[in-house]
Amino acid sequence: MGYKALVQPTELERGEGELIVQGLMNHNAEDQIQSIHFLDSLNDSRQMVPGMVGWLIGGMKLQQQQQQEISINITNVQLDCGRIQMSFHKEWFSINISLEFDIELTLPFNNNSTRLHTSMSLAAEFWLKKDEFGRRDLVVDQCHTEPNVHVIVLAEAIPYKMKHVLHNLKENIGKVIPHLVENQVCPLVGDLLKQLDVKLLKGLMA
Repeated sequence: MGYKALVQPTELERGEGELIVQGLMNHNAEDQIQSIHFLDSLNDSRQMVPGMVGWLIGGMKLQQQQQQEISINITNVQLDCGRIQMSFHKEWFSINISLEFDIELTLPFNNNSTRLHTSMSLAAEFWLKKDEFGRRDLVVDQCHTEPNVHVIVLAEAIPYKMKHVLHNLKENIGKVIPHLVENQVCPLVGDLLKQLDVKLLKGLMA
């Protein structure tokens, strides 16, 4: 659909956005994100060189037992959806859902786990399409993650051995995590958008 000028959202649009967030929570979207098997996904990623550990931590040599001691877990997932936005010509709608979560990394040569705070957003577009009889049906476009993924290391002092590891991990999170989140959240977003009140959207377009 492309970018369109947006008008100031109304209270009804804000209410619909809140319903979508509530729907995501009711469908346990936060739990689904936390259940992502990050290491398995890294192993399956086509963007990595052979061997997850070599790709993840920049070629540092570890014994097989040490590789098995590595753990990466997603925690503290938070979802927020501000509002539904409407184009200036009142024919096209969009919604943005912000996601924040922590990634906890534990390595065999570091006694304490390291947390990385990750923030990103998903966007979905939808519109009312008029058929030959003048009736309008809701059309939902593909949901996708926005290109900017922000990753911050939550540690004041980083051990020397960890700096290279975290640098590589931050870059690779940006390559892998958007696709994983899309797979978990976008189907739910699509289902929820299809349940929006078409009459209400028609009223917003009036």
